[in-house]
Amino acid sequence: MVRCSVSNKLRGDDKDGNPFESTGYFKTWTMAGRAKNITVPTLLINGINEFASGEAIKPFLDEIPDVRLIMLDGTTHSPHFERKEEYMRIVRNFLTTS
Repeated sequence: MVRCSVSNKLRGDDKDGNPFESTGYFKTWTMAGRAKNITVPTLLINGINEFASGEAIKPFLDEIPDVRLIMLDGTTHSPHFERKEEYMRIVRNFLTTS
């Protein structure tokens, strides 16, 4: 019996061992054309060594009217773990000044 989860359907199998390169539903899913519907101030925090950068965050930067991007040195996909204090300071500042 083959078991299937929602995650497996959405992500599919890891492509060449890269869990961020989807072969499932998310392979063709995009925020392009949808991010413009975000109308509140938005904070993007991305790691310098993040797999999901560049083209992955471009729709957010191009379409959201009030977007702020912070790139954290020395981090990958989990800056909230890798640089927790700095991450929380950035989020706190954003929430209290927006």
